[in-house]
Amino acid sequence: MVPAAIATFYFVSAIGAATTPPSGHVPCGASKIDTAIAHCPSNFPCADLDVSDCLECFCPTDCKYGDSATARCTVADEDIRCDGERWFDVQFTCQYCFQSKAHQDYECEANYECSAAAGTEVDRHYTANCTISDPDFLCLGRREFLRREKCNWTAGIRWTTALALSVTLGGFGADR
Repeated sequence: MVPAAIATFYFVSAIGAATTPPSGHVPCGASKIDTAIAHCPSNFPCADLDVSDCLECFCPTDCKYGDSATARCTVADEDIRCDGERWFDVQFTCQYCFQSKAHQDYECEANYECSAAAGTEVDRHYTANCTISDPDFLCLGRREFLRREKCNWTAGIRWTTALALSVTLGGFGADR
């Protein structure tokens, strides 16, 4: 369950106007609305606008992890011209953004400087900046987050490639 202590506050949109969350809801999937509003299409159905760029969504505080839940969304800025209701419901799976599926829902920056063959287990990981890649993916928390990722490089070559070369060329003594 989402902590109820964060349920009562105002969400300040990119233009500085306060939007009051519906009762029992908190802002979900904080995004880069301030830089993206200019990219929102005009005369488009409001319910079809991108969650990450054009909408402010509020998730229920009592949703259970992994279950389907309903968020209340509104158009993020009064200057966005769209057709239909400006407040509407959006279905989503109750989970924090960092709990979503790697390489499916989010992408992380690669680090080509770390080594999969480093000394300790700690040295074989790096801290990556990750971002939810689908603009319509709704989740709790921040859409940008840090995550520990495994290094996948050995002397500038992907670990799996190095293994394949070692097995193939090693049989001919080319690795000597």
